[in-house]
Amino acid sequence: MKNLSLILVGILTALVLTSGCIEETAKSPEGNITGNKNFTAGAVENTQLFQDSEILIDLDGDTALKPKIKDAVLNSINPSRGLIYDNINISANRKPGGDEEYEVKATCISSNAPFTDKYLFLYIPSNDEIILKSYVLMAISERDKISAVNTALNDEEIKQKLRNYKIYSEPTVKRILSKDSEKYGGVGKTLFSVTWAAQDRMVIVISALVDSENDAIVNRWYSEGNNQI
Repeated sequence: MKNLSLILVGILTALVLTSGCIEETAKSPEGNITGNKNFTAGAVENTQLFQDSEILIDLDGDTALKPKIKDAVLNSINPSRGLIYDNINISANRKPGGDEEYEVKATCISSNAPFTDKYLFLYIPSNDEIILKSYVLMAISERDKISAVNTALNDEEIKQKLRNYKIYSEPTVKRILSKDSEKYGGVGKTLFSVTWAAQDRMVIVISALVDSENDAIVNRWYSEGNNQI
């Protein structure tokens, strides 16, 4: 369990200190944070959710794949509760080598949230399959963000750590999908990661995995430099 905590702390540190770099979220000893989420295009009809969205797709490869990649991505993304994606920018690049695979990035913007949602996929044309490799989901309503932060701040252990390290900065709040919530917190539902980070002589990370619906903290992680604290 300690090793798992150290892995997640490392991921959280990269998320906070690397401003929105989606590739960083995919790095862990297992290969990616989410594990593989398989999706076959057309299996779920989710595209109607984005019928009013402005969707742009830039494809470096077989242009005939554009509609398939577009539908596969739209059927694999979901905005946070209470939001819609006004703009969805998709870029697909064929991976080097002999395999017919594409790295697909989707950046999703909501006019009602200051930050974006970013997804990284692997698309396999041979069986029309898309695999979610990583994500950074920060397009969150102000209401949900405040609720998650307040839940974290009401925890005595978190408050004590923040006082001890004199951290007064605003935390980073990210949406964590159910598969990862179950892996790291034992709860198979969407949760929120609330993370404070400071860097003086060493990096300090204080993070809580929050279940806002039940006003509860599912898990906590702390690190100082490369050490769990």
